[in-house]
Amino acid sequence: MVTDESRLTVGTSASAHAPVAKQSEVGSGGSTLKGQATVTIPLGYDATQTVVAVGVVPSMMILVGLAPVDDAAENSPDFLNPSYIIGVAGEDEINFQIGFDAKESGPVLINWSAI
Repeated sequence: MVTDESRLTVGTSASAHAPVAKQSEVGSGGSTLKGQATVTIPLGYDATQTVVAVGVVPSMMILVGLAPVDDAAENSPDFLNPSYIIGVAGEDEINFQIGFDAKESGPVLINWSAI
């Protein structure tokens, strides 16, 4: 289970409040969940962050992608070029891993689906 503390793993130590993914159920009888999460990238090439996602179980596959944001956002998907974005399901949580070829920082909005 996820506690009120976020588990943020980067090259240096950091702390954050527990991020909670916005989510909704999809379909009439399916077990598909979807939502958005914000992964905060400290200045660097990669980051890993776990967010609360109630209803997600370890056997689910997580599909991820950059979410559209307004033009005033710090990190628009138009200007980000991630090498990889990975979502790993846990019990009521998703662990996001994101990496870049160049140093990036700040919040990155991610759309996700758990199936």
